Amino acid sequence: MIRRYSILVVALAIGLVVIFLSNESSVNAAAVSTPVVDGRGRSITFSHKFHMSEAGVTDCAVCHGAAKTSKLSSDNLTANHDACITCHEEQVNDATMTKCGYCHNNPQDIQSVPAAKREIIFSHEQHTSIGKVECVTC
Repeated sequence: MIRRYSILVVALAIGLVVIFLSNESSVNAAAVSTPVVDGRGRSITFSHKFHMSEAGVTDCAVCHGAAKTSKLSSDNLTANHDACITCHEEQVNDATMTKCGYCHNNPQDIQSVPAAKREIIFSHEQHTSIGKVECVTC
């Protein structure tokens, strides 16, 4: 019973975060780039809204491939260069690294950050495979 309530609380929290982020006034679907600061202080230029509505990326697994098999809330599901290269090969494969500013707001200080430690119990795999819950639901 407690586990069921925990899952409900987590789903509600994720839903509220999604609603908050989707209603952010600084996000403009017509704009290709919007500064985003993740929970670990990294700052990149990216817009989920643009990629989903304008660029036509409708499957979250395109960028977050490991999400559907993720069993732990602490799994790092952040998109990486391999996910972006499909559409942004020129910017990602820039040997001179002069185009890093296309995504990274501070290209002189790009740091790999480990996944955040999370205390909640959550399995994307259980929700997407067994429960047949689509990513956009949350």
